[in-house]
Amino acid sequence: MNDSHYTVQLVATSKKDEAQRVARKVGNSWVLFRKKDQQYIVMYGDFKDRSSATQSISGLPEAIRKTKPWAKNIAAVKKEIQ
Repeated sequence: MNDSHYTVQLVATSKKDEAQRVARKVGNSWVLFRKKDQQYIVMYGDFKDRSSATQSISGLPEAIRKTKPWAKNIAAVKKEIQ
């Protein structure tokens, strides 16, 4: 993925099965493990800019929108999981 692109973080949880359930429910998403806090994070989509990523949130299921997902730079995500 391009470091200058954006994605949307849907959830962070210590439970792998919960993260996988969210990823399956939404589609076009993946689960990553963040070592620093032992959390599984679910990321959604690959967007050219922050605006596009933020706009995509309105199309997510209501239950996911309630968790307050946010746009995040791909480079920042890569740093978090190293």
